[in-house]
Amino acid sequence: MPELKQTLSEIQGKWGEVTPGRIKYYKAGIEKNTTWENNTSGAKETYGAAIAAPDIPDRFDFGVRKTGLSGWKKKTSDKGVPVWAGRVKLGAPDYGKEFGDYYTEIGSLKGTEPARFPKGDPRNLERVGHYATGLRKLWETKRGIAS
Repeated sequence: MPELKQTLSEIQGKWGEVTPGRIKYYKAGIEKNTTWENNTSGAKETYGAAIAAPDIPDRFDFGVRKTGLSGWKKKTSDKGVPVWAGRVKLGAPDYGKEFGDYYTEIGSLKGTEPARFPKGDPRNLERVGHYATGLRKLWETKRGIAS
């Protein structure tokens, strides 16, 4: 095997130092992309086959066990917490747009649900089913799924 010119540590350090400065190229690549939707949608069979592969549960479990709770906490805290609030704000318009139909559906179901019974009465589950059925129908309709 040929001798490597840099150590892994050097490559890692350079990547962490240099790559953030290339954000304008990253952004330009996003802006000029015209094929993402078609390419991504066209890969649905490949995606389906990949997630249905028999070894997927074991791969998933391996990754979880390798990272462990402490690794997950550290990475989530270090990477996620600093950007979470800003990303929630950026996503608020999409959230409102997507949740709006469900909000309207909940409102239309209100007042038509089965009677309420004393706490713990199993008949109260009929009320839950009333909302679950209505919301599931809406979810399927939005996705073009026939009930």
